[in-house]
Amino acid sequence: MLRLVINLDRSPERWESVRNQFDQLNLPITRISGVDGRQLSAETLRNIQMPLKDKWEFPRLLSPGEVGCYLSHIKCWELLAKSKESWALIIEDDIQISPEAADFFRDASWIPKDLELVQPFNFFDDCTMKVAKHEYSVMHGRKLMHPYKPYPVGTLAYFITRKCAVDALAASRKLGMPVDEFLFGPMSSWAKKHPVWKLNPVLALPVGFDSTIQLNRDKKSHTSSAWARLSPRRHCRKLLNSLRHILFSKKETFIFK
Repeated sequence: MLRLVINLDRSPERWESVRNQFDQLNLPITRISGVDGRQLSAETLRNIQMPLKDKWEFPRLLSPGEVGCYLSHIKCWELLAKSKESWALIIEDDIQISPEAADFFRDASWIPKDLELVQPFNFFDDCTMKVAKHEYSVMHGRKLMHPYKPYPVGTLAYFITRKCAVDALAASRKLGMPVDEFLFGPMSSWAKKHPVWKLNPVLALPVGFDSTIQLNRDKKSHTSSAWARLSPRRHCRKLLNSLRHILFSKKETFIFK
């Protein structure tokens, strides 16, 4: 299994922090140089995104930081797609890792064979979520659950199969939404086909500072489309998402251990 850590060249201290944590787990990792969206030209930022009129799933343009973050994850997917490995663990560098993570981060043999995406992190310790009623029991007393609400956005850490990465690359020739919304968001058509499962207890938390890759997420500066926001397809999907977590879910408390 590949273990890839996204790290900007201007943040060497974060790379050292992650590398030290994996050294303690006795696991090798590979550094992936992150894409700094602030260094991309306006023309690149414009041409790499879907036309605003077509963005009913996410009706605004992405910020430079969001584009940079997306492109950083694309680099990881490309590396996995070209490799002979079946899985990759992709991690961002603002992370706190549990001492119990070694057996889970060593390989993906513990993940049920019909799953493609797994999140081993949460943003908060002791967080209650609505999840699907079906669950998987995995090693060391942990479980895998499909989260409904709060929606499982965020790309701090996730396992992804090579096939799933190839599908993600094919769907990312033009960027339509931030990468976490694309992979895990409730409005993403791609995410509907590739549901994510969250480990409980989780093995990772943010360390408490903002991502250096995604900057300037000030909504006041974003260009959005009223036409896309009013799309019947958008409102139908929102309604179906609401019905799903109201009628077909249970509550589960996720902890960090």
